[in-house]
Amino acid sequence: MHKKLVILLTVLMVSGVFSVIGIAGAGLSNGTYIGSQIQGYGPMSSIGTSKISLNTTSVTVAQDSSVQISYSVKLVSGTTWGTSMSSSSISGLSVSFSTGAQDPSYSGVATISASSSLKPALYVLKFTATGDDPSPSVSVNVTVVNKTSSSTPPPITTPSVNDDPFIAGGVVIALFVVTLGITALVGGDGTRYLNIGSAVVALGSSIYLIAYDNVMRTQAYYHWLGLIAYVVLTIIAMLIPLGSKKMTKTSMYGLFAGSTLLGILMIADALIGLPASNYYATSGNIGWNYLFGFGTTSISTFSISTAFSLLLVMVGIVAGTSVYLARHADKKSN
Repeated sequence: MHKKLVILLTVLMVSGVFSVIGIAGAGLSNGTYIGSQIQGYGPMSSIGTSKISLNTTSVTVAQDSSVQISYSVKLVSGTTWGTSMSSSSISGLSVSFSTGAQDPSYSGVATISASSSLKPALYVLKFTATGDDPSPSVSVNVTVVNKTSSSTPPPITTPSVNDDPFIAGGVVIALFVVTLGITALVGGDGTRYLNIGSAVVALGSSIYLIAYDNVMRTQAYYHWLGLIAYVVLTIIAMLIPLGSKKMTKTSMYGLFAGSTLLGILMIADALIGLPASNYYATSGNIGWNYLFGFGTTSISTFSISTAFSLLLVMVGIVAGTSVYLARHADKKSN
């Protein structure tokens, strides 16, 4: 009996040992590790691999200054775990990374600083991601140049003057004055048709500027409203003679006054520089550059300058033909 009990206990102990070994083995096969290993991730020393990418592999830095390059660390195999950026050591060159230890993928900026005593030459730094997802190293060529003397004055450059807006504006303003004077003094049977045709072109140019001149609408709002008022009043003045011949003289004088005033204000815009706008006095010759730049200046466009110039010339013709028709209205009625 005693012998049987000993045998039974021995069998139970052996079975228990094998059971523990089996459970442990099963646990290890499912990712449970002991000591320097961690559950589900494999050995702490290397769980995966990563790769470093740089926006450039060649930089130039002066003595006693620094330069920055951006980097990214991406996981290429294994399981995500923590890595840290590191650099090879070169005396006189220091490297700092904007990111600390973290799981890839991530990015940051590396600042490379050269000391004032570092000899100008080509140096090669090696960046590496270290930790549980290590990466192969990547090389960065750093060219160190002599420090620029702070006592050396910067070169003086004389900006070139763009005369195009002044030439174009001068021609357009001259055409306004000349056409107004000639059409006011010289007329004939075709004056009425010239008056209507020039008014139609002026209205078209005005509507284009109202719709597409964002600078006028946002920076010179009262000019924009004034142009809308001119369009409305011009249409009314052109329609009045169709309904009442007796009002032709009055409407033509009104059209002359309104067109002449608009022309003077447009010229003032060029000379003074949009005085009612936020652009006033922000830079020299802004009125000429914007209104007559025709795309040759940074603040002008060809379409806006064309519409503005065409409008200025046409209101000159409208003004001249209108005063001519007004002065000869009584003769026509007789």
